[in-house]
Amino acid sequence: MSRHEKRYFSQTKKGDPRASHYYRLFQVLNAADEFDWEELKREFAGQNLSSLQKQLYEQLLASIRQFHYNNYDSLRMQAMIADSRYLKERGMYFEARERLQEAEHLARELHSLPHLLEINLLERELNRLDPPADYSQTLKEHLQKGNDLMNHWEQEWLVFEAYDWAYLLQRRGAVPGDLHTDPLYLKVRSLLEQVRDVERLPALAQRKYWTTQYLQHLAGGDYPAAIEAQLKTLSWWDTHPRLKKEFYAYYISDLSNLMGLYLLTGTPEKVEPLLQTPPSLPEQDKHVQELWLTTRHLYLLSYFILTEQLDKALEHTKEVDPTGDSYYNDPKAWISIFANVVIVHFLKEKFREMKNWNRKLIELAAGSPRSDVRLLMHFLELLANLEMEDQDLALSFQQIRKNLRTKFNFPGGAPYFELVKDLSRIAKAPPFGKRKELMQNFQLKLQQFAANGWSNDLVVKYLSMWLESRLTRTPIARLYKKYH
Repeated sequence: MSRHEKRYFSQTKKGDPRASHYYRLFQVLNAADEFDWEELKREFAGQNLSSLQKQLYEQLLASIRQFHYNNYDSLRMQAMIADSRYLKERGMYFEARERLQEAEHLARELHSLPHLLEINLLERELNRLDPPADYSQTLKEHLQKGNDLMNHWEQEWLVFEAYDWAYLLQRRGAVPGDLHTDPLYLKVRSLLEQVRDVERLPALAQRKYWTTQYLQHLAGGDYPAAIEAQLKTLSWWDTHPRLKKEFYAYYISDLSNLMGLYLLTGTPEKVEPLLQTPPSLPEQDKHVQELWLTTRHLYLLSYFILTEQLDKALEHTKEVDPTGDSYYNDPKAWISIFANVVIVHFLKEKFREMKNWNRKLIELAAGSPRSDVRLLMHFLELLANLEMEDQDLALSFQQIRKNLRTKFNFPGGAPYFELVKDLSRIAKAPPFGKRKELMQNFQLKLQQFAANGWSNDLVVKYLSMWLESRLTRTPIARLYKKYH
């Protein structure tokens, strides 16, 4: 839950005697840093904790729905359909039809075929229960409308199925050999070929069609074609402002995909214009506001780093809140943002600030599957302590060895232990003479690592960057492009 959703829940439940038990559970869980079942059982001794959990869960979902009710017509539409069923069951057929007409109006505006089909079935049920004077003609009209919807739905379903397979294809990546013999790739292509006319697809299916093509081309490494498909997706949003307002989070996701492609293909200059705050950004939707903030931080920092505008990057890090709780809503994105902030401070050689951000990142990324990023952060912490000649430097070496064993499950003979040993020798050596010789030997070892297939390893890359900087007295920032 976002902090806004939590605040709304508290405002509606605080002081309500009927909510006192499960609201206290909410307060305890909200205040806790991590879930502790045994502590909860002690806190709520004598009460049915499982029942309280279920009550709280249902109430939280209801609160979230209500919180977003005025922001999303799709929620209002679904509520109207439910209202119509409720009225129908009580024999209030006229009122049920009125409510259903309102729901149909929204469903058509949102191009929601599944809901239009549901409404069609409910209209026919109402007509059976309360037949109009021209029941025969009305039935024919409803059946024709239903058949038309089913024909559209058949095409939309093809696109949705193709999208799911394309998503799997992109996650799996291309298999060695000719992509055009890959059964999964051929399946996606076959489904898309069955689409008769993209322009006549229902609106939401058009977007899915172009997004499917984007995923298909991305999996095959055809980045120009992926960019073209994603540009068509964004063009679609511009021609459907009503849907853009309703599904703004999807629009931001599509925009993010395009910016990622521009960075991947070495054209970061195309990213900056896309990072201007869109005039259509819904001000009342706090979730979307935070999503846009996250996206902007991520890509603006990446843009500044790749275009070597490090002073601007450093200035922008001041806008990133290291203490707020919003990043827990999307930890994957915020891990990338914090990693960029750490890299900016590393490139600017501001090691104390880098260490402070790095500790926050290590905490946030504790459960992340990106073990490469987590590993790099532990080595950067070590470098920061070495650069600052921190009094806890010896303890830092002990800690990283322990982390390699316990957090990363590396065996004692793993190459990373060897890198730590070399850094330890460098740290203990006198500043001149012997230290330089050790650093030169370490540089040769890292070059050998890179030649043996470790060139893309983040730890090897950043240690090499740091070593070359210190041996040649070149600012780290000037070496960034050489290693990326």
